[in-house]
Amino acid sequence: MRSKILTALLSATLLANLPVYAISDADMRDDGQEAEVKKVLYGNLTDKQIYSLNNYAADAKTSGASVDIITREDIKEQNSPFISQLLNQTMSLTYGQGSGGMGQPAKLIIRGSDRVLFTVDGVRIDRVEGTARTTEIQNFLLSDDYERIEIVRGANGTIAGHTASGGMVALQTRRGSGRLKTEAESMFGSYGSFKERFAVMGGGDKFDHYTAVTWFKTDDGTEYEGYGMRGNNSYNNLNVVGNYGVRFLDGKAELRNISRYTRAKKFMETNPDHDWMGIHPEKLDDYALNHYFTDSLTWKHEVNDRWDYDLHANVFHSRYTSHYGEYGPYTYWGWTMTDPESVSTYNGTRFNMGSQQNFKLADWNKLSVGYNYEVEHARFGATGMDSESSSTQQHDVYAQDCINIKDMLFIRGGARLMTNSKYGTWVLPNASAALVLPTFKLEGSKTTLRGSWGMNVNNPTLYQRYGFEGYGYLPNPNLDPERVNSWDVGINQSFFNDKLSFDFGYFDSRYKDYIGYEYPQYKNVSKVNMSGYEGKITWKPNEKFKVIVNYTYTDAENKETHSQVNLVSKNRVNGVIVWSPVERFNAYIGVEGGDARNYDLKRKLSGYVDVNLGGIVRLFTWKDAKFYLQGDLYNLLNQKIACGYHYGDSSKGNKIFRQGLNFRIGMFVKYDLPEKNKETL
Repeated sequence: MRSKILTALLSATLLANLPVYAISDADMRDDGQEAEVKKVLYGNLTDKQIYSLNNYAADAKTSGASVDIITREDIKEQNSPFISQLLNQTMSLTYGQGSGGMGQPAKLIIRGSDRVLFTVDGVRIDRVEGTARTTEIQNFLLSDDYERIEIVRGANGTIAGHTASGGMVALQTRRGSGRLKTEAESMFGSYGSFKERFAVMGGGDKFDHYTAVTWFKTDDGTEYEGYGMRGNNSYNNLNVVGNYGVRFLDGKAELRNISRYTRAKKFMETNPDHDWMGIHPEKLDDYALNHYFTDSLTWKHEVNDRWDYDLHANVFHSRYTSHYGEYGPYTYWGWTMTDPESVSTYNGTRFNMGSQQNFKLADWNKLSVGYNYEVEHARFGATGMDSESSSTQQHDVYAQDCINIKDMLFIRGGARLMTNSKYGTWVLPNASAALVLPTFKLEGSKTTLRGSWGMNVNNPTLYQRYGFEGYGYLPNPNLDPERVNSWDVGINQSFFNDKLSFDFGYFDSRYKDYIGYEYPQYKNVSKVNMSGYEGKITWKPNEKFKVIVNYTYTDAENKETHSQVNLVSKNRVNGVIVWSPVERFNAYIGVEGGDARNYDLKRKLSGYVDVNLGGIVRLFTWKDAKFYLQGDLYNLLNQKIACGYHYGDSSKGNKIFRQGLNFRIGMFVKYDLPEKNKETL
């Protein structure tokens, strides 16, 4: 019934827009298919373009997919907040549910699905050896070093590949430009938190560079119901990033290397009542130490007006070590905890290389073909247990064609052939389309009808199939990849040259062999359906004021248990207001909220509303240095927002709550090297 109503609505809108006599070039926005490659090489994408869907610049509205783009300006407007805060202001996306605090693994959910591809500069950020195919975003949360964030909803990723069955979040690191600049920041806040950062950047026609070091630490503020305690949940993150690009052949070719090292230490005290296994609370000093190294090397070359290509190689290495303090000895899950310390270690490496060729067959037709090779290796070990290891290899070939018919109808379609050494061979097709028409008799307004469809596969992690027995999540060597068939349709109506726009859509995803967990082992759930509505209002009357409001309804049902998928709110509202009355001052307020959601089959987490606000003001300028004061307030309502459960005495409630009202305040200094002292780069 809902599909029929939506189809009727879209049909009526289309008929209302048909009686137009001519469409001039001024009426239509460039679809991006003919954007010069050098714009991508220099990283100068606009807020209307998206890169990750095609691996070249394309217009976001005519892609046929449901997308959001967060630019560097958006990030600066909110004082470079945590990535989680930015994501939680977008349509149909939730991050952080089920988490025990800062640095704790949490789910990134789009349209009810946590099968989301999360990349940084094209490198997949999910642990090869992880107990689930979840992102490692909790250790990449600081937004200072990112130029833009692209969000794609639905299984549209022919080029993105597998693991993107629910959608994709792609982060791009900042690039230097212009004369040499430095940035320095020092902030402190509640719960003993502080952040120190220093960056240097610059660039010219031949070379650009960006280097930054950030240290963030907090004692967290996670509260355990029934114990009157905050718990030892401190988090310590050190991040070093470098982005360097060199251009050749009069700017038609570029070699770029982006590397990142992250060290994150997280105390894991999430169980204040350990008496049931003979552990004394005063000895709780468990912690996890994560080391990540990523490197992305890319060569891009525009051979001529009809042909460009790229060659790329990247690596993601993760090392996860859990340290369990002086408890025992005792035995848990067949794992003997020794005195004074037991250690479990997970090591994973993913290497990826490939190439994409883009051919402009005609002014209205662009074809892309590509090849991708990927190898994963993981090793698991623990005190008192034999280590386990496993590897897998995968070869992918894909093709995608983008067609522009009279600057009105945009069609995109393709397929990916994926062959995995352990999980078999799959063909993954997808298609999307967008019809863009001037709104009848309303100058400066456009109506865009869009739709997309795709099939995708999500492979189990190497741990889920081959990990050791003893961690608490027993592997299943018979676990099959899960499959999804996903589609969506939508309409975007803009007025006054995009100063006001409305977006509404319906989505439907059908999973088979969904990878779930049933104590004590991973299992395939035969059928899970996820469908719903999403809507967005954007009002930007001028450069000084912006309002974005989103609403999402998600019905995500496990057909075996006939229950809502865990941690998915049926109703969710979020958004942001940004106000910049003068050049030297900026303020924002962000809101997110959702109704009750399942934690598991027996327990629920209550609904919540979270409000954040902050601002930045330039205090003064001294020579070529600008000094800013910035501050933020989080969880302004100071309510208890439940984010999980602990194992303690069930009579005490067991809930874990986020931080209450908290703040951060600090100084930000930006210094530009004077022109007379600058050497040409």
